[in-house]
Amino acid sequence: MEEEYGVLSAFTEVFGWIRTIPQAPPTCQHTPWHTGNSPANRKAFALPRCRAGPRRATAWQVVRRLRYHRRHGVGSVTAEALVKRFHYPATLASALLLGAGLIALGWSPGWILASTGLLFALLSFWMERRFAQQAQGEVDPRELRTDVLHALISNTVPTALFRALFFAAVVGASSALTERFGFSLWPAHWPLAGQFLLALAIVELVSYAIHRALHRSRLWPLHAVHHCSSRMYFLLAVRKHPLQAFLTYGGRLSVLWLLGLPEDTLTLLLVFTGANSYLQHSNIRMETGAFRYVFATPELHRLHHARRAAAIDCNFGDVLIVWDLLFGTRREPPAGPSSPEEVGLPDIEIPQTYINHLRLPFEWSERHTAARSSR
Repeated sequence: MEEEYGVLSAFTEVFGWIRTIPQAPPTCQHTPWHTGNSPANRKAFALPRCRAGPRRATAWQVVRRLRYHRRHGVGSVTAEALVKRFHYPATLASALLLGAGLIALGWSPGWILASTGLLFALLSFWMERRFAQQAQGEVDPRELRTDVLHALISNTVPTALFRALFFAAVVGASSALTERFGFSLWPAHWPLAGQFLLALAIVELVSYAIHRALHRSRLWPLHAVHHCSSRMYFLLAVRKHPLQAFLTYGGRLSVLWLLGLPEDTLTLLLVFTGANSYLQHSNIRMETGAFRYVFATPELHRLHHARRAAAIDCNFGDVLIVWDLLFGTRREPPAGPSSPEEVGLPDIEIPQTYINHLRLPFEWSERHTAARSSR
């Protein structure tokens, strides 16, 4: 016997793993709405008497029911549940579709990266205000201005400088290798999706190696700029010391240029990695489920930003977590009341200004000495 289901019940049946969507208990077997089966409620919701047999709601009935739930506060809870489950995969899928669409329309790589970066930054800003994971208060205006400067200067200038200095030489070396071996190093005949997946796996291995080296070498003070905030929010995605940006972007781009990666595939890769970076640093209530065994999700990356010194040497993947799985550096955040982790540098506090961020690597020893003496 077919039973009638409302819109929320249909979502619960199709996506059965969404346990947080509220639904009031039915007042009878065939009327799962908590409005009851009284004549007044049947008139208000255009519901016939409860009876066995198939019955479908009209579009107008669906709209009226949704209005009722929104008026009584159920809609906002449902939106939070949907965001919690679907915001992460939906945003990554949107990044791929949007990037591929703009490439097909013939947009230049620069315009694609600028427009999509701004779009995902604004989306993260709005989502943090609407569906915050933690009540962190308003962002300090100084910190916000500092990270905007990082976006405008620390990311763009080193990348442009590295391209100007080394692009021609690396591409020339790629051409020489192609002539020597008699075939292209990159499978340019593959579909865009196949090239994207291969490029993602390669660049993530390079990023993993660089990121791990930044944590476990004398380069840590450079990378500490990225970790010096006591809050997680979306603009940490662009907070990098210019010297670190030169090294990391240069290392990743050099490998791809040497292999002969086409510009379209590189553009799509950068759109995708940018969207994931905003997601993993944002203060948005998300549960990523099985995705955290493939991607460097927000839960895993928050542990990477933990204030505890023993916790931060893990989860080095920028987009993928599979290399952490293979090399044994993947860690799950602790469950229970102690989570989520406090974030920031273990021993020192850094004033959140752009000048202090630039000076931090060169004042590292002095700041630690001063912090120890003040205890």
